[in-house]
Amino acid sequence: MVERVIAARLEDPTLCMIRLEVENGTRTDYAMRNDGALLTGTHLCVPKNEDLKREILEKAHCSTYSMHPSSTKMYQTLREYYSWPHMEGDIASYVSRYLICQQEKAERQKHFVFKLPRTLRGHDGIGVIVD
Repeated sequence: MVERVIAARLEDPTLCMIRLEVENGTRTDYAMRNDGALLTGTHLCVPKNEDLKREILEKAHCSTYSMHPSSTKMYQTLREYYSWPHMEGDIASYVSRYLICQQEKAERQKHFVFKLPRTLRGHDGIGVIVD
């Protein structure tokens, strides 16, 4: 994926201009790696290429290991590696198309019940674990 981002960067006029400014030393908020990747901090700059962004989002969202994360979780994961303008909004828009991601997740549900009649040991609540 990194190679595709680097190659697509050459088609983005804004990133090409930033690259020239970095090479001239007039821009210090970006950096160039030896492989030609343009970075902001440690994040790979993704060019304005909707197909490439969609592919990044699909890989992050639908992989075997991600299990359809929420937009917040997906943004936290992707921002460690990538950067593009309006990234958080693009992720939220992408995730909003998946019904399974909009449903209440188990970790957000309350599974404790209190104010029950006290037991002989003085307990008045229960916790429910769903696995």
